[in-house]
Amino acid sequence: MVLTVADAIRQRFSSVDIFVRVPSLYSDEARANGLIPINSDPPSSTSSRLMSKLRMVKIYYKTIFIDLGGYQFGDPWGKEHAWGRLKRVRYCNKFGNLVFYMPQTWGPFSSASIGEAVRSIINIAQMVYARDKTSLTMLRQLVGEENPKVRFAHDVAWNFPGADLAIGRQLIQDTGLSVKKKSI
Repeated sequence: MVLTVADAIRQRFSSVDIFVRVPSLYSDEARANGLIPINSDPPSSTSSRLMSKLRMVKIYYKTIFIDLGGYQFGDPWGKEHAWGRLKRVRYCNKFGNLVFYMPQTWGPFSSASIGEAVRSIINIAQMVYARDKTSLTMLRQLVGEENPKVRFAHDVAWNFPGADLAIGRQLIQDTGLSVKKKSI
């Protein structure tokens, strides 16, 4: 999904730097795809924590944040996760950054605390997309039917250009499965 969105951004804005938060394990892969990795590993010492904060101030200046979480807000993830994300969104907002949540699954929000955090995130963000009708309904119940920031859009993965069908067929055959259609 990150590569799909990065490709779409580059098509529209050719000279943009695209940062991606990844564990250090994936930094080389991010660079190989023209992305600038931001280490998401927790700092191991006080000095590395301070250095991380200083680097982030530089990155947060004049930045647009696009969240591709997929499914990260709702009861299964807990209130700590939602409030942690809200803290990051508030930090972005301090620098005047725009925040967008790409189409993802949202909810359920039976916990008042999670609902409060998500409601605050939506109030700060420029746009929040749900990728399914159930999520859209849950978001609208949370922030109101007419909230212009909450919209429906299909999953970003549907925009992935993919490879030639022959490559897909070969991958299926390599697993030992048949690519022939069977009648039911």
